Amino acid sequence: MTADRGVALVASAGEQRRAVARYLAGAGYHVHECDELAVAGTFTAVIWLAGDTARDLGPRARAWLRSTPPYRVVIVTARPATLRALVASHPDRLFVLPAPTFAWDLLDALRATPAPRPRGA
Repeated sequence: MTADRGVALVASAGEQRRAVARYLAGAGYHVHECDELAVAGTFTAVIWLAGDTARDLGPRARAWLRSTPPYRVVIVTARPATLRALVASHPDRLFVLPAPTFAWDLLDALRATPAPRPRGA
């Protein structure tokens, strides 16, 4: 993560979003809570607590990954297998966690270091 540590937390308004935002803020992140996020380029990371009925997992994740930043996109979904191919093509930037998950799992995903690259890659 870069020095500014700005995180967009995309989720329906409610206690879950507020609790996750408080947890991340306590860990030193500047959290922007929102229901929707069209452009992710102003944040170093995006966390999306996707609802069970979210049908645009792939297209929305691809749009955020095209932005530079965010350097990290974390998606919590009841259907993580639908994003398997996208995770394989962006293993250092896209983390998909199965719902439900704990706030500390989100923090671990934000702090994860990129996998080592083979020499010459």
